[in-house]
Amino acid sequence: MDILKETNYGLVSVINNPQSYFDRCYLLTQIGTEDLPHLILTNGKVANNNPKYCLVKTPEKTLRANNFWSWAFEQLKEIIQSYPKTQFILHEHGVGMVSAMSKVMLRGKMPRICSLYSGEYAFFSSRGWTIDPNGREFITSAQKWKIIKSRFKPLLYRFVSVFGANIIIGNSSEAANELSSIFRFKQRYVMNTCILPERFAIEKPAPPQMKDTATRIQLLYAGKIYPAKGIGTLLKSFSLLEAADPNKYQLTMIGGIPNNDQTWFNSMLDQYNLKDKITLIPKVPQEELIAYYQHADLFILPSFFEGSPRVMKEAIAAGALVLCSHIAGTKIVDPTGAISFFFEPGNAEELKTKIQDISQGQELYRTRKVQGQAYIQAFSVANLAKERLQFYKKILKENER
Repeated sequence: MDILKETNYGLVSVINNPQSYFDRCYLLTQIGTEDLPHLILTNGKVANNNPKYCLVKTPEKTLRANNFWSWAFEQLKEIIQSYPKTQFILHEHGVGMVSAMSKVMLRGKMPRICSLYSGEYAFFSSRGWTIDPNGREFITSAQKWKIIKSRFKPLLYRFVSVFGANIIIGNSSEAANELSSIFRFKQRYVMNTCILPERFAIEKPAPPQMKDTATRIQLLYAGKIYPAKGIGTLLKSFSLLEAADPNKYQLTMIGGIPNNDQTWFNSMLDQYNLKDKITLIPKVPQEELIAYYQHADLFILPSFFEGSPRVMKEAIAAGALVLCSHIAGTKIVDPTGAISFFFEPGNAEELKTKIQDISQGQELYRTRKVQGQAYIQAFSVANLAKERLQFYKKILKENER
C-alpha cells in the first residue's frame, strides 16, 4: 500500500537531518493528526538515529537509497504520484533538491516551505572566516581558502532550497531574510526552534570529564568550534583569566572541529598556552549534554551570528547562568536581558570582566536561574506547536486550489 495515495495530508515533512526529525516528531505529535493530517518522509540515516525519547506518533515512511540524489528522486516520485489526490504542504528542511524538482514537475502548483536554520550567507557577506578579531592572525591564506570552500557547499544547498520554495521560515530575521531577499517575491516568517524544558529539570551527576567541580569555577561552551562562533574571543578571554587568577577557572568545550579549522584552533591553544588547561570533548549525545549544563557555573556563547540558539535555551532550562554575545539571535531568546548576561562580540577583555563579576555573585544570581527556567517554558514544544498549527492552517487556506 502506498501511504501517500491512501490518505489526504495537509502537511508532508521531508527531512534529512536527525535533529530536524526530532523537532518535527514532537511538534506534529503536539499538533495532532485531527487538526492537521500530516506525514513524515525521511531516510535510513535519520530513522536509525531516532532518539529513544522521540516516540513517533505520526505516519512515517522511510525511503532508503544509496546516496542523497537517489533518495531525493525517491521522495520526488512519492510526492508527484500523490499530487492529483492530495493537497498538502511540503515542509522542506533544507532538502532543497526535492523542493526545487517538485516545483518544476508540478509547475509550482503545490505550496512549498523552506526552513533555514543557519547563516551561511552571513558567513560570506560578513567575512566569517576572519570575523573574530582575536583569531585572524592564526589563519593563513591557504587555510582561509580551505575554510571558504568548506562553506560553499552548504550555501549552494540553501540557494537551491530557497529557489524551490515560495514560503521561507527562518529561526531569526537574518536566516529568514539573508537568502530570500534575493528572491523578493517570497513570503518570509520568523519562528523559534523548540526544546523540551522538562528533560533538563531531571538532576544528573557531574560528568567525570568536568574536572575539579568542587574547587574551580566551571565555564562551559557547547557548539561547533570554528571562527564565526567567537572561539578566538573565548580562548583569549580564558588566557586573560588564567593570567589574573591561575587555576581558578575550568573551561570545558564540547563540539566538533571541522578539519579545515583544526590547525587554526591548535595554533591559538599554543599561542595562549592553553593546551593542558582546557577540557576538549567531541560532540556528546543530548542526554549526556544535560549533565554538563547542570554542573556549569556559567555557560558562554560568544558567537558573531546565530539563529535562535538552541544551546542557549537548553542551558537556561538546565539552570545554568548564561553569558552571550550581544547579537540578534541571542536577543530573540532574551530581548531585555532579564535572564541572561551579554557582552559585545569580539571583546575578550569585556568577556573576561563579565565572567569574573558573575562568578563572584553566584548566590546573588541564583534567583535569575529559577526565573530563567520559568521563562524558557515559552519555547517548549507544547507552546510552539500551537503557533505552528495556526501558521500551517493559514498557509493551507491561502493556497487552496
